[in-house]
Amino acid sequence: MRFGRDVHAMMLRDTAIRVSDYYGRNGYISRNDLAGLNLTTMPKVLLECGNMHNAAEAALLVRPGVQRTIAAALAAAITRFLAGR
Repeated sequence: MRFGRDVHAMMLRDTAIRVSDYYGRNGYISRNDLAGLNLTTMPKVLLECGNMHNAAEAALLVRPGVQRTIAAALAAAITRFLAGR
């Protein structure tokens, strides 16, 4: 849960990606049907950076600058998690 909160916080802080308003609650949804997430013993999250059915979001996600920003936010979240902050 802490790793998920770190990823969420860094994505909101560092990117133009906003919380989903069409699925889940406050950008979160628990799933128990994904083996890759549920059968491992290490911290993990599944992140969806945009809705490809939304033309504006799809256009953003193909831009190299946006991709770099998302990658940097994920790196910051991993660093924050590993540092225990």
